[in-house]
Amino acid sequence: MIFLIIFSVQWVSWGEEKIDNSSKLENLLPTEEKIEEITNRQVWKYFHKETTFDENSKILKSGQFLLQDIGRVYEPINYKFKVPIMLIEIKEFENENFLLDYWKGSEDNNFENMYEKAHFSGMVNENFKCFLQYSSNGATTICHYDTFIIQNTLSDQYQEHFDYENDNFELNQNEITTRIMSEILNNINKNTDQRLEVHKILQKMTHEKENTVKKTIDVEKENKYGVENYSCIKDEFGLITISGQYNNNKIQKNKIVLKITLFDRQEEPIGENRLELKDIKEFEIKRFVGTTNEYESFFLCSINIE
Repeated sequence: MIFLIIFSVQWVSWGEEKIDNSSKLENLLPTEEKIEEITNRQVWKYFHKETTFDENSKILKSGQFLLQDIGRVYEPINYKFKVPIMLIEIKEFENENFLLDYWKGSEDNNFENMYEKAHFSGMVNENFKCFLQYSSNGATTICHYDTFIIQNTLSDQYQEHFDYENDNFELNQNEITTRIMSEILNNINKNTDQRLEVHKILQKMTHEKENTVKKTIDVEKENKYGVENYSCIKDEFGLITISGQYNNNKIQKNKIVLKITLFDRQEEPIGENRLELKDIKEFEIKRFVGTTNEYESFFLCSINIE
């Protein structure tokens, strides 16, 4: 069985190549010791760090960093494979103008629209904006700061780290995606004694659900539809983390099915599972993250649309 969490977020990055993992972007991350200090216990551990070169010449550096909750062990009856996972993505741009072009995107497909519609959003100035979107499966915090865009996504189906469904929900320093975002921003901004606290910057926003979905020009130009940027990574404990994104075309879909196949070193299939993505809007991008530890001989995987 593979447990998967689906987030509908906008993070478009095509054609990336892996480069040296000793990137300066890693220096912006909070250490495991710092995260332990924040949570008052040893909870989160990095199990994958990858820096990539983006074919978009406007982006200097791009990195993806995964943490998992080491306090949660495999329990086959109730929790099964539902181990909380956090994905941090950082992009550094050549200059602020290039970043703003990326942030604003096209008329209908941009971070600015997401910022305006998010549960929480706030800004210090035009070069420093953040927003938080959450659901019963976790939360995503995204910030535009100086020449960086940073995205921090928590997959936590049982809400062990924060109660996002509480009717009296109040954003505070205990919400982990904004807290870690604050640490990253303070590591970028080391030339000032004033500490940045993202949860204090954000303000709750209310908005009506959109009745129509318009065409997204930039995604159509890319013409990159289907499953993209997926990976299957096995850690030292045998836990396999599967992540990726599905990019829809101009046709709204009620449902699509993704087939996930796992292979051993001889490229023989050793297991498979299926994931249903539902209610997919025009040009929508859906991310998914999942874990399994049933396959000791795992070596690689493939994800295809059925």
